Amino acid sequence: MNQNAASYKKAAILSASPERLISMLYDGALDAMRDAKRGF
Repeated sequence: MNQNAASYKKAAILSASPERLISMLYDGALDAMRDAKRGF
């Protein structure tokens, strides 16, 4: 991830509502499960 993308992601996380943080958490978990199912 380049510097600009990392900065954007950090700002999005720090400014997100608690509900949005939960949504981001579940999205990441689902992505990880898809990767595991594919065998990376």
